[in-house]
This record gives sequence, C-alpha cells and structure tokens, in this order.
Amino acid sequence: MRRHRRFEFLAGEYLKQEGYDTEVTPGVADWGVDVFAEKDGKRYAVQAKMYGDCKTKITRSMMMELFGATHYFDCQGAMLIYNGGIMDDAVNVADKLGIQLIYLDQHQLEQLLPEADANVPDDVFDKIWDEIHQLEGQTIHKSPDTFYHVLKVTDGDITYTNKGGKRHRESAELFRRITSRIWSYGSIEQSQMRGEYGTKASAFITTVFACIPSCKVTPHPYTIWPVK
Repeated sequence: MRRHRRFEFLAGEYLKQEGYDTEVTPGVADWGVDVFAEKDGKRYAVQAKMYGDCKTKITRSMMMELFGATHYFDCQGAMLIYNGGIMDDAVNVADKLGIQLIYLDQHQLEQLLPEADANVPDDVFDKIWDEIHQLEGQTIHKSPDTFYHVLKVTDGDITYTNKGGKRHRESAELFRRITSRIWSYGSIEQSQMRGEYGTKASAFITTVFACIPSCKVTPHPYTIWPVK
C-alpha cells in the first residue's frame, strides 16, 4: 500500500478513536475528500496530507479546494490532517473558512494501526484458500448478468473464464495480499483493489470472496468484509 494511502487510513483511525464514525474514500476519483467523518449529527469532509519533512507545504489553494469539496458533499465542517509544513496564509485561510487543522506526528499515527504490509497469519489464509478450492468447477455470480466459471484452483493460482468465455488466471499471492489488507484494516472496496493493487480482476476477486464462508460482500460500493 502506498505511504500516502496508508496515511489516509491512519487519519481515519485517529478520528474513529476520537469518537467519529468514519468512512475512508476509495482513493480514486475522491474529489478531494480522503475521509468522511460524522459525530453528534455533524458531517465533516477530511483531507489527509502526508508531506513530512519534504519541501512541499500546504497552501491556501488547498484550503479553498477543501472548502469547496465540503460544500459539494453537503458536509457541515472540514478538517485537514497533516504531518508536514503549512504556509502562513494557508493557516489564515483555514481560520477564515472554519477548517480545523490537526497536526499528527507520523510515529504517533503508526501506533494506531497494524503494519499495512503485515502478512495475514498462514492458518487464516490457508483456510480461505481451502474455501476457494471448493469453488473449482462452479459458476459463481456477482449479478444475474455477471458470472464466472472457475476452471481450476491450484496452490499457486486460480483459472477462470468470464461470461464471454475468455480465460484468465489470478495468483494466490494477490489473494493473500488482499486478505492481509482486509484483516489489517477491516475491509476493502472493489475500487480500492484496482487502485492499490493494479488488478483488472477486482470484480472477479470480489465475487470469489462473496462465495466463501470466511468473508461477506456488501454493495454500494461493493466491499469485502471478514467474517471472524
């Protein structure tokens, strides 16, 4: 997972521990909002800026963009969570527009979540892959019009065809990485798989996870959750 993307999840976890209900956006086409947070009936648009020690600083234009996104999404407040430098005029604009500025040290944030790249325990993934093995020879459906034929599942990969009959193969290692993500952060959206793992098979992978007992999938947006 990219470092800036991890910072967004860390920011969301910080707010959750502060009593907010949070939703981390997919990371692609997010329109300038990284996290939505809600508390006491008030909804906030949140940006997370991880600049650290680099020369880039937060500018007033970023504040104005966040202010615009806040109103576009009908939020009642805005926050900017950051760990680097910020221009003086950006602070002035934030104060004028009512944007909360929250500085969080990266080291402190790292204590909030497990390692992004931490491996899922072998026994957990072995159980999941055994469940995926049971799909061999089956037709699995995401919707009445979207389905896949699982041709073969080996220890190293899964081979399938889509409804057009085209054959594809996905590695067990990709499933392991996605499983680690789910078990570390609690869920993953289908669109996040495309952005974070560069896979074009996110719809198939989501369908596979929906068909095994260890996971469940909810729609709008399609999200994979562990069943622990």
